Amino acid sequence: MNLKNPSYTSKITFSKIETLLPPPLLREMKKFVARNIVVSSSTPLNEKIHCCPRCLKAHAIKMAEEMNFLHVNKTIKRLIKGEVGHDGYYLDQDELIRI
Repeated sequence: MNLKNPSYTSKITFSKIETLLPPPLLREMKKFVARNIVVSSSTPLNEKIHCCPRCLKAHAIKMAEEMNFLHVNKTIKRLIKGEVGHDGYYLDQDELIRI
């Protein structure tokens, strides 16, 4: 599994942000993507593998705060398009987490 594949995160690529985020946070984001992969397809040939960018954004911001990397929250918000989570929550595997 190649986590640098842009289809895994829908709107961002890890190669694009590797120099912008601290390595521990980047590793946690990659782990999040790996455990929250969603496969969707309309036909078997059009299969897409990704994780929800809104959940990834929420998780990245929460982890940045927990790791005391508050200075990167603006970078995360700029790099990952869209809202942060879903109505104050995000999913991590089968756990609903409050932002």
